[in-house]
Amino acid sequence: MAAVVAVAVALVVVGRYYDEQSRKENSRRNCPRCAGVSLALLRLAVERRRYNQAVQAYNQKVQSFPNSLVANMFGFEKREFFR
Repeated sequence: MAAVVAVAVALVVVGRYYDEQSRKENSRRNCPRCAGVSLALLRLAVERRRYNQAVQAYNQKVQSFPNSLVANMFGFEKREFFR
């Protein structure tokens, strides 16, 4: 009889642990705040890439021959990339 009770208690404990773990996993997967954060990070990565592309084009223009003369006269300088 004690063995049956021990098995029943073990099953209840395992069942509760499984329910808790699955609830945590579902809340992570369905968390709108988490989705918003990942979308914001993706948006930041896209905008960082666009900015760095614009800086690269700007730096090439400022450093190329005819443009460099005008750029130096008016104080245009090479810009740093966003990291």
